[in-house]
Amino acid sequence: MKRIIILTAFLTIALALTKDTAAKNINNLNGGGVYFYSSLSPYGSWIEFSAGVTVWRPGRVSPGWAPYTEGYWEWTNDGWYWESNEPFGYITYHYGRWFYDDYYGWVWIPDNQWAPAWVEWRYDDDYIGWAPLPPYAGFSISFGINFTRRYNTPFGHWHFLRYRHMCDPYGYNYYIPSREVYRFYSHTKYRTNYGYSNGRVINRGINIDFVRTRGGRDIRERTIERVRDPNQIRNNDGRNSGRIRTYYPGRENITRENVDSRKIERTNRRTSLDYDRISIGRDRTLDRNNIQRDMARDRTDTRNDAQLRNRTNTDRNNIDRRNGINNQSNNRERNIEKRNENRRSTIERNRTTTRPRNETPRVRNNQNREKPQVRTQRNNSRKTEKKENDKGRKRRR
Repeated sequence: MKRIIILTAFLTIALALTKDTAAKNINNLNGGGVYFYSSLSPYGSWIEFSAGVTVWRPGRVSPGWAPYTEGYWEWTNDGWYWESNEPFGYITYHYGRWFYDDYYGWVWIPDNQWAPAWVEWRYDDDYIGWAPLPPYAGFSISFGINFTRRYNTPFGHWHFLRYRHMCDPYGYNYYIPSREVYRFYSHTKYRTNYGYSNGRVINRGINIDFVRTRGGRDIRERTIERVRDPNQIRNNDGRNSGRIRTYYPGRENITRENVDSRKIERTNRRTSLDYDRISIGRDRTLDRNNIQRDMARDRTDTRNDAQLRNRTNTDRNNIDRRNGINNQSNNRERNIEKRNENRRSTIERNRTTTRPRNETPRVRNNQNREKPQVRTQRNNSRKTEKKENDKGRKRRR
């Protein structure tokens, strides 16, 4: 009995230590504090999940709201920059990642690395679309965007519009309805094109010349001006001045702030967020071997997916070919039946509208036919007249 109690206590302590270690390894988001805690607190609430991951949820947003919708795109010397109309946008669209939780909705996971925007792209000749990068998408100088796990962004997270509305301040009025996004998704190509230059992340996205040509608009390049005081970006008039102010105090100056435990919501509710795969807010030391292994696995998966698509397309073509043959045979049979039906209809119509040749005289004879008594009297008179004529001829002889 004593052994069982000791073993149970040992397992309990080991499990607790494992959870604490996992939380520290996962978060390093919270290692002594949270990025941008005081700056974002007025605009939403902070939530701490069971694994120790602290996220921020925006408040006072409309139903169906999503990140990267209330604003517009600007082309800058650092690539595609998202100019937000929201008071918290100067942080949440240039740092960290967004994630859609099944219960809490859209939440933001803090990080201290700046970019013009953290999005992925899809495009064709007529439409362009974007979606927030998930917390599994990390950035490295050597590889750009690298995913720590396979992740397919849901259709509802994408926003599509025509090229001519991409840099329109009211472009949100031209988004494709969410119920039709899947059609545009299937006809567009995927792209993420992030680079690094002079200590800054570059979001090249879709080629600017292609966007200008397809949109029929002359999109000016604007210069990003980095400021350390958020108040300097409140009246950002980049369209008239040719410059855009962005909040960039430098990563060394973005520190983790102490969290007021009274103003943070703690929950044990299950979430779809994969804590072990969160790639932001951690130590920036990159494991090159792991990245290469993940990239090799992704290439293998991509090749297998391509082979599966080819087999599927071949099978679909064979089915379509067989269906085409069957359709041709069915069409021939339907044409024959239609001709026979037309022939029968023609014969039946002729029978009902055309009369026999001898029917008309018969009707006319019937109309001119005399009564029997009159005919008999006439015949008798003819016989009598004939007899008298015969007697007269005999007398003359």
